[in-house]
Amino acid sequence: MVMARKKKAKTHTSLKDTYEEVYGSSQRVWKLGISEYIVQAPNSWSARQPYFDEIYRALPYGSNIVFENIVPFPSQPRIRIIPDNTWGERLLSIETLRDFLDLPPNGWPASIHMNSLEVVFQINENVALVRAPKIGGSTPFIFKTNVAGFLSEYYPKGNLRDVLESKSPIPSILQLKWSIQIAETLQHVRASPARFYSDLKPDNLVISGLGRDIIFIDFEQAGNWDTFQPSETFYLTWMEKLSARREVLEVRRKKYKSLLDLNIPHPSSKEWACTNPSVGYFDAWTNLSPYEQEQALVFSLGKVLWCIFEGCSHTRNSIDEEYEREVDHEFPEFRRTSEPLQQLIRKCMYGAPEYNSTEQFHQVRDGPRVNVESSAGSEWSCHGSPREVLEAARTLWSDRLSRMERYVEAKGRWMQNSHQEGDVQLLGFPLRPTLAETLEILNNELRDTVFRA
Repeated sequence: MVMARKKKAKTHTSLKDTYEEVYGSSQRVWKLGISEYIVQAPNSWSARQPYFDEIYRALPYGSNIVFENIVPFPSQPRIRIIPDNTWGERLLSIETLRDFLDLPPNGWPASIHMNSLEVVFQINENVALVRAPKIGGSTPFIFKTNVAGFLSEYYPKGNLRDVLESKSPIPSILQLKWSIQIAETLQHVRASPARFYSDLKPDNLVISGLGRDIIFIDFEQAGNWDTFQPSETFYLTWMEKLSARREVLEVRRKKYKSLLDLNIPHPSSKEWACTNPSVGYFDAWTNLSPYEQEQALVFSLGKVLWCIFEGCSHTRNSIDEEYEREVDHEFPEFRRTSEPLQQLIRKCMYGAPEYNSTEQFHQVRDGPRVNVESSAGSEWSCHGSPREVLEAARTLWSDRLSRMERYVEAKGRWMQNSHQEGDVQLLGFPLRPTLAETLEILNNELRDTVFRA
């Protein structure tokens, strides 16, 4: 890789620095030499193109600016534009969207042209802070670049992940109030036409202006990180992907497709254009019974409760996810949570892979290296020759795929009312509390906490 020379230094950006940010999505990425290069090169190139502004604004949404090569100086790479009409073909007209949503005329928000938006700051690769002068003056809004069409209110206090990563102490009463608000909101979702919320995690829970309330965002039902999904959905998602991969042996793909036919009897349409199915697109969730959907919500709620009371922004340090700060301990370890709430969270988490894991290896990222930790009792020792990392990865994923197959087979037997001894413990969801039971325990804990205060 050829790196660009920074303006403020006469040395190339360290290759180690670049490797350390391979999975980065934070503001640290913007300080890398390659990031400066990617910004400077199109600026230099576009300034030399006649009528560039008119050409750029006439391009279909989703078109690409392509670097054909990378050379030492930002003024020299070959760059071209590739128009992309597929986005336009998949976007809906306002009239069609109105028909889909069946909103009253006075319930429809104002419409503005995308070109009238002013970018204030690009928060990350998918989210930008913008102004819409025609409707909001200087008021900032959130615009998701991967979900065209909607502006969201901007909450300057950030999301729950930001609060937890800041390590600022959160009063116990506020922790409980937030937890109760999340549980009550999930109850409301259960009673609404949406029926479920598949993307529950600290990133999607923003903090109100006064800091007292939790607000849900991202209702598109596009999935969640594996660490916050219940086994009954993410194992099916894994199996769906593997059954479509030619790299997987045909005999195994046939087995997976047979299991999927049993577990997902009503798959959604895979058309590119939006057809607005009444139950949504996320097959692993939409094919759950109403009871199973609630139990799946309880699982994700349990993971978020663990984050709130343990003061951690996520539940597992992973080599393929990047955070501002890694957590000092991982689920299911407890260090800061009261005993009654520990018991509640454990009950919510029945069926969690962390409880049923037989993994003897754990992969960790150490700067530019991937290391493997092997378990010896309760201790972990770190080592990482290339061969050891490769063999550990193979063993790790062989174990995970075996657990996936056992789980999906047990789920199929459950659906056919022919479950065997041990299936209930493996599946976990029949043992979890309901949302109402979880909420009752949280309210009791809040009353006790206020009384003790």
